[in-house]
Amino acid sequence: MLSVQIKLLKILALLGSGDKSSSEHMYTVIGDIIRKGDSSSNIGNAILYESIRCVSSIYPNPKLLEAAADVIAKFLKVCFCCRRSRFCLKFMLYMFFH
Repeated sequence: MLSVQIKLLKILALLGSGDKSSSEHMYTVIGDIIRKGDSSSNIGNAILYESIRCVSSIYPNPKLLEAAADVIAKFLKVCFCCRRSRFCLKFMLYMFFH
């Protein structure tokens, strides 16, 4: 099921890239995914990560960009506070360069 959700987010990102009309139809769905995302599990983080990539690909929406920034800030806060800092650093580098 996870791979289907991630593939759908990738498809949305492609469809909304540079297309204001298509992007506007996606805003509610992507916003709901971000709001309901579970950052306490790897699966939830994977979906949130792909949601952030989608938000950065489609026509900009200030509310979605703010929600994506909040998720990133929350992740970084947890990442710097956890004992698995080496893992977190690798994950952050992966996020920023892929």
